[in-house]
Amino acid sequence: MSKENSISSIPDGYEIYESPNGNVFLRKKIKKMFSEEEKKVIERELQLACKNIDYILDEKAAGLAIYVDERSGKPMSPMEFTMMTMGYVSKSYYDPAFRLSKYKNEYRIERFC
Repeated sequence: MSKENSISSIPDGYEIYESPNGNVFLRKKIKKMFSEEEKKVIERELQLACKNIDYILDEKAAGLAIYVDERSGKPMSPMEFTMMTMGYVSKSYYDPAFRLSKYKNEYRIERFC
C-alpha cells in the first residue's frame, strides 16, 4: 500500500472491524442492538452450551451473529490431527450458524441452514 492511500488515525464515526474469517476493514460504527450486559449473558450461555465447539460472536447492525468453525464437533482423522498439531493447518473457516436479534423486549433466534 502506498503512503498516499494510508491514514494516520481513525476518522470520527468509524471503527476497525475484523470479520470472523480474519478480513480487516475500516467501517462506519454500527448502532449496537444489545447492551454489554446482554452480550455477557449470551456469551456465558454459549460457553456452557458449546463446550466443544469453536465459535465467534460477531456484532452486526441486525443483531449478534454466531459463526461456527467448520471443523467443530466433527471427528478428525489421524492425518488431520497430525497436520493440525504440527502447524500445517492453521486457518479455520467460520460459517454463519445463528443470528440473535431483538425487538423491544422480544428476542429472536434465526438459524442459518
